[in-house]
Amino acid sequence: GAHVGGSGLGLSISLEDARLHGGWLQVWGQPGQGAQFRLTVPLTAGTALTSSPLPLRPAALRRTDGDAR
Repeated sequence: GAHVGGSGLGLSISLEDARLHGGWLQVWGQPGQGAQFRLTVPLTAGTALTSSPLPLRPAALRRTDGDAR
């Protein structure tokens, strides 16, 4: 059958990149439907992050009552 998934090495590298650059790595998803990741790093070295310019969950996945699942 087809190989699904990886060894997790890319996730480990991304997490280390986030740490080294003063950023963060966030994830969301649903069982059986995969996961999405967002790596946020500062534009300028040494600048502290307070938020990401992108929403964590794409608009298509947000509920209309404002309660993110």
